[in-house]
Amino acid sequence: MVRWCVGVVVLLVAACGAPTSPPPAPPPPVVAFVSPGPLAASHTALACADCHVGTETMTSNNLCLGCHEHDGLRARINVGRGFHASAVVRGKACSVCHLDHRGAGFDPRGWKSVKGGERAFDHDLTGWNLDGAHAAVTCESCHVARNKSGLRVYMGTDRLCGACHKNQPHGFERKDMLACERCHTQTTWKPAKRVMQFDHGERRDAAMPVIGKHRDVACMACHPAGLFNSPAAKPAECAGCHATPHAGQIYAARPCDQCHSPFTFKGTLAFDHGERTKFGTGASHRSLACASCHTPKLGAKAPNTACETCHAARAPHKDRFKAFGSPPACGTCHAPNIAFDATQPAVRPTWKPNRFDHGKSAGWMLRMKHNTLTCRACHRGDGPTKFEKLAKGNDCLGCHEHAKVHPDDQGIPKFKNAQCTQCHFGM
Repeated sequence: MVRWCVGVVVLLVAACGAPTSPPPAPPPPVVAFVSPGPLAASHTALACADCHVGTETMTSNNLCLGCHEHDGLRARINVGRGFHASAVVRGKACSVCHLDHRGAGFDPRGWKSVKGGERAFDHDLTGWNLDGAHAAVTCESCHVARNKSGLRVYMGTDRLCGACHKNQPHGFERKDMLACERCHTQTTWKPAKRVMQFDHGERRDAAMPVIGKHRDVACMACHPAGLFNSPAAKPAECAGCHATPHAGQIYAARPCDQCHSPFTFKGTLAFDHGERTKFGTGASHRSLACASCHTPKLGAKAPNTACETCHAARAPHKDRFKAFGSPPACGTCHAPNIAFDATQPAVRPTWKPNRFDHGKSAGWMLRMKHNTLTCRACHRGDGPTKFEKLAKGNDCLGCHEHAKVHPDDQGIPKFKNAQCTQCHFGM
């Protein structure tokens, strides 16, 4: 009953025109609770969740650096390089300096949050000090790149001098050679540094290492007018700069360093004649001077490698072996190189015959015990010209004493020379 009365009183008051409260204001648009303002031009295509996690109003550094345009910045921060890794910035949230929701024309780069702003920025914080003439250069002189929104980009600028100084006087073609600070200071280009950070002996600095006597040569002797791309067609080869003293000779066709060292141009190296030519000098010819065989008369022609070409005039056998040629070929009996101890120059090699083919050259194959005998065992004599000449054929009785071999009743051998080999075969 009481509840009903209260309800009636309320209705009566309303019917009598009692004053009422103003209607509540309509709720603000939903967007006012979600976005405080339009995004910068470079972010207009992003959704809220691209920068905000859940209902958080602050942005996440991981999401900022996860953008494909900031991958390089993340890598630099991780290795402690650049302004964003400096003590001034390290550990701060990106949104402290890089504001947004200020409209499409707003610059989110955050220069207003940096001490000195863009013009008075402390470049030392980037890890690259601007000294000398660079200290007076405007930012846009070096930082010319822009992003898709038209804003100037500062990270990723090439630090090589040649990236800005296109009109370098040295004619360098390799990009890695444009590190001018190795030879010049930032204060003045001339004169160059007394101690240069340039090593001509390193392949990364020069295509031709400078060693030996070349170290005493002035730069301008090889690089006239300051052009460090050598005018020589093949600067790494001696002939690119030096005229050969062997013009018209066989040596001229070979690289100089096969015989000469850059530490001393006089004398020769141990030229491996057997490795680099078809004729191995061996121990017996190794001590000879090159010109002994490669005479000026031969010019660019290679000498005949036959022994008799050089040694015919002093052949010890005179005309004893003229049956083997005129002059006779020494190689018929002797190997061209006889091994001997090079540390004992007084002990000269002995040229004993060691390659005579008795069956091919004498018409009688040596078998069994005959093949173990020395030449002098049959061809008697006491000098190189006295080399006993035996009758042709297998004249067993001419060498062996057979007075008491197979005798008849009168003590005379029963068999003739031709019958010996019917039972004996060189045994």
